[in-house]
Amino acid sequence: MKHSPANPSSRVPGTLTTMTSQHTFLADLVNTTEIPVEGTLSKVVYKDDHVRVVIFAFDQDQELTEHTAALPAIIQVLSGHLRLTMGSETFEAKPGDWAHMSAGLPHSVEAIEPSIMLLTLLPASLTRQFPTAMAKNRKPESKEAEVHDSK
Repeated sequence: MKHSPANPSSRVPGTLTTMTSQHTFLADLVNTTEIPVEGTLSKVVYKDDHVRVVIFAFDQDQELTEHTAALPAIIQVLSGHLRLTMGSETFEAKPGDWAHMSAGLPHSVEAIEPSIMLLTLLPASLTRQFPTAMAKNRKPESKEAEVHDSK
């Protein structure tokens, strides 16, 4: 992870390894994303008719103050340490942590140390297909990982 001057380049983070009509592969998002000194970077790294993926890079003590989003979203922490507040709950989030937020949920993000996260904005149609009442009854998947034999 690199620090950059306050005016980050317009280069999209990640190394575009391959892009076809059927797939896109961005390699090394963490090491190709520059964290601005005393600032926050946000760049769209992928967008189509169904999903938008945005990478965020925060210097220490930078934050996104409380706001809401019109779309459901997923946050994946790629590096650093973030404090995520979603509704009335606050979580300490580190690399490998994952969070889902329903549309309209008040939330904020604070960088405890320089950090990079990936935000995936899901289609609004998911909100209509899976209303909040269903989300309240949803439980995380089993902690047991499914193992696939490569043979």
